[in-house]
Amino acid sequence: KPLCRQKFVKQRALIWQTTLEAPSTVIASRSAVGGGSLPGETLPSWSLALSCKGIEGGAEEVMRRLRDCDPAIIARIEDDQVHLDPRTVLHDDDDALLRSLASVLSR
Repeated sequence: KPLCRQKFVKQRALIWQTTLEAPSTVIASRSAVGGGSLPGETLPSWSLALSCKGIEGGAEEVMRRLRDCDPAIIARIEDDQVHLDPRTVLHDDDDALLRSLASVLSR
């Protein structure tokens, strides 16, 4: 079952990538467990890594814009890219997330 869930997470990341049509890659990643209650514990996952090249302020600026969304979008920065993990987003929230991301990336 864990492999099935990982495949589903990867599939969602690929759908996000196709829908956004923004410079990005889908990569294998590790996701924190327990919102901080289990320090150092991670699960294998997949992330959509957004390229921030060409955006003034880079990944930090994109993160600021994401935090300003309503509701705020929580992501992380790795290698000057903004990473979003579908495992942390309810499936029903995908459309709203993608609308917010498209808005943030088009500014």
